[in-house]
Amino acid sequence: MTNPVTFGPVYYGAYRLGKVVLGEPRVTESEAMAALERVRAEEEKAEGARPTWSQRLARGVEHLRTAGKPLAVGLAIIATLSGLTVYVLISGLWILKTRWERKRRLRERSSPDT
Repeated sequence: MTNPVTFGPVYYGAYRLGKVVLGEPRVTESEAMAALERVRAEEEKAEGARPTWSQRLARGVEHLRTAGKPLAVGLAIIATLSGLTVYVLISGLWILKTRWERKRRLRERSSPDT
């Protein structure tokens, strides 16, 4: 989970990472502009009409098909690496803390009482 400030960069980074891992080609500027024009044309055509449930579902499936796979792969990689990193850090800190406490207790026991 992310907060609203980091949502965009995290998901964009995950999407880009997923595209690299899957070996999908980068979208060129002309392809992006053509896609924007298609979306604008669809919006103008459906300006007054409300899309049906099946049309909305088809559009959602299309979005998942194009962006969903790279996004899911990228998020899975980021989540796995983040989880492992945090696990190793916390385990290391726990080990250090218990060693320091043990050394302190041993020093207290070995020091002569005054």
